[in-house]
Amino acid sequence: MTDLPGCPQNRHNTLAELFCRQVLDRRYSYEPQPPTYDYMHIPPHFDTDKPVRRWFVLDLNVQSRLSGDEVLSLPHAVYSVSRQGNQWLFIPRKGYIEKAKSYCRTFYWGGRQEQDLMRYEDKDRLESFQGRTDEQEVTQTL
Repeated sequence: MTDLPGCPQNRHNTLAELFCRQVLDRRYSYEPQPPTYDYMHIPPHFDTDKPVRRWFVLDLNVQSRLSGDEVLSLPHAVYSVSRQGNQWLFIPRKGYIEKAKSYCRTFYWGGRQEQDLMRYEDKDRLESFQGRTDEQEVTQTL
């Protein structure tokens, strides 16, 4: 954890950006806006200056609220992170998947505040379309 570059309070975003770029070959989309976003759950004491081990839970492609059972039905993967020189390595750890699923179920999928924000944005968008013709709606969404 202490090897991650940048501000210690931003380590979770640095880690998510590295993971998305290196493992998923895409950018980390942390802005909670439609149609999807990614969300990193922040563990306690992640910003310490002492070497520690932490589980970071990254929800990918969040679209809407999910129940605990729905979260368990999603594919899960576990990686440990290591650094060799300037290279970050994400090493798959399949033996931890069941433990990770149990741990993930304790979190609110996509973050509680972010899900509320998405719900309000969808509601505002829906209300802005009320009373319009289909042609006006298509033009507005393009």
